[in-house]
This record gives sequence, structure tokens and C-alpha cells, in this order.
Amino acid sequence: MVVLSHLALVFYPGLHEHDLITHGWERVIFDSPLPFFYSGTAAVYIFFVLSGYVLTFGIMKNKDILASISMMTIRRYFRLAPPVVASCILAYFALKLISSDTSALSTWVQSYGKFEPTLLGSIYSGLVETFFRGGSSYNPVLWTMKIELIGSFIVFYYCAVSSKVNRKFVAALLFSLCISLLPIPQNEKYSYLCFVFGAYISGIDIRLPFRISIPLLALGIYFGGVHYGSSAYSMTIGFVSFNFLGEMTNAYYLFCAFSGVLVVTSIISNKSLSNLFSGRVVVYSGKVSFSVYLIHMPIIYLMSPFIFNSLLNEFGYFYSSLLSSLLTICVIYLASNAFYKAFDFQSIKLSKAAFASMKPIV
Repeated sequence: MVVLSHLALVFYPGLHEHDLITHGWERVIFDSPLPFFYSGTAAVYIFFVLSGYVLTFGIMKNKDILASISMMTIRRYFRLAPPVVASCILAYFALKLISSDTSALSTWVQSYGKFEPTLLGSIYSGLVETFFRGGSSYNPVLWTMKIELIGSFIVFYYCAVSSKVNRKFVAALLFSLCISLLPIPQNEKYSYLCFVFGAYISGIDIRLPFRISIPLLALGIYFGGVHYGSSAYSMTIGFVSFNFLGEMTNAYYLFCAFSGVLVVTSIISNKSLSNLFSGRVVVYSGKVSFSVYLIHMPIIYLMSPFIFNSLLNEFGYFYSSLLSSLLTICVIYLASNAFYKAFDFQSIKLSKAAFASMKPIV
């Protein structure tokens, strides 16, 4: 979804911004819930709910929960940092060695890499900028890494509290209330709330029949397709637009957060849907998804303009953009498989091995 989102921004930005629509079919898609399938924001919130769910599951299955929390807290940064740094270094080489001709494409991709890249700068960006400042000039998608790190710590703290109380719903509600009152941007608030929700549902047994889970999934898809200016959302956006603590609610981020909650809940709560999303292709996609997320931007910058420009004169804009997108996606997944083995999987082993000798103090 994130890859498709950025490819849409490269070739057809009107699929994201109604002011940039230039084709009738863009308007048809934009005015429907179909943008869910290329909504990078909705995908990120799904990921945050899943992070809360999986981290909580990993903690609660251990006998000594507090010791597990301690070790995971120490390891978390060292598990995330190596592949993030590697992606920034890859972006450095992409920007330094290749000058892609993006003149025929959107202003969004034309603005990428408009600075003087350095190798040390890319390493610093991966180690510090992404996790402690919330972004990276080398790899813009890394704005989520700060949220992922802080969200993980919130989940760890939630697990410590909820493991000592009987009413986990009350603990989740208090955590959610505290997050809602924080003086931080709304997209961050909704992100941390997704972590808490994922952590909460990980500790309860939800079973929903097909007749309920399917409408929930459809509603999640609807919320995830939100865009300001879309006729499919002109009425519903008004229902969630109000002043909260001196600030107007952002319906776009709120709807995408709802999407993450509903999509994950509908699938994990129904056996048929869970089985559908447990196939080999989907499981493999999940395994390499972090690698895909980390390296797709520099690959898009390297591949898409080059292929597009090579085909433009013969095939025209539409077919050149389509073929360029398909070939770029193939390259992204091939490269992500190698990146996963070389960096992502190795960072998991490294973070465990580096602190394997540490024992909790009793």
C-alpha cells in the first residue's frame, strides 16, 4: 500500500490531491473508497496496531513478564537501527551516484534529494535523525521510526501495568486518555492510540462471526480511503470535525486510524479471514514488509524515472507509467528479499545476541 501510494505520487498525484486531478478516471477513483488500497497513511496505522499486538504477544507469552519487558526495552533501538541506517546509506548512493531525470513527473518526486548528500550524513540520519527528530532527509518514509520506537515503549509500559491488574480495559482506557491529552501532533496521538489498542486486543479473545467481521472490514476499507475533497467522504468528515482542546480534529488521520483498528480487528477475530491472510504469499509479504518499506523510496527514485523516460516516446504517458510501476515493484521485492537477509533478519539476531548474557537483577 505504501509503495503504491508513492508510485501514485510520482505519476498521478491527482489520486491523492483533488486539485491535481487531470484525468476522468482519477476523479472516479478519488471519489470512492478505492484509495484505501494505495493509502500509505492507512497502511502505517495498520502497522502500528499490529506492532502493539505482536509486541504484547511476545511479552505476555513469557513467564517472567517484567524481565521480558526489560530485555525488549533495551533491545528495541538496536533491533530497528541497523536496517534503518542501511536504508539511509542506500539512499545516499542513489542520490550521489545517479541523477534521475524527473522533469516529466510530479513535483513531489522532483523535490526528493534536493540537498548535498554525504555518507556520514546518511549514517547520522539513520542513527539519530529518524529516531529522535522524527524524519530523514535521505529517506522520507522514516518519519514513522520515532513513533515506532516511542510506541514500543508505551506498549512495554502498558504490559507492565496490565499484567498486574484484572481489568485490562481500564488500563487501556487510562493509557488512551493520557495519550489524548498530550500536546503532540494529532497524527502522533492516533499512532500511539493504535499501539495501545493493538496491545489491548492481544490480551483478549475476540471471536466474531463472518456476518459481523466482513462489514467491519468493509468499514475499515472505507475509512482508509479518506481524502479531503472526495465526494465519498464529504458528509462523514463533518461528523468528526470538531474542536478538541482548542484544536480542530483532523478527519484524515482519524479515519485512517479507525481503518487500522477495524481492519486488524476484523481479520484476527474471524477464523476464515485469519486463514485467508495466512497463506504463504501473504506471510512472505509480511516477512519482508519492513524491508520493502525501508528501501522502496531510493529504488523508486533510481528505477521509475529511468524506465518511464525510456518508454515515454513509444508508449505514451499512461502505459509508460504502468510498466515502470510494475517493473519497479518487482525490483523492490527482489531487493527487499536480499535486504531482509542481509540487514533486517541480522538485526534481530544481533539485538538478541548482544544482550543475551544480561540477566535481570532480582
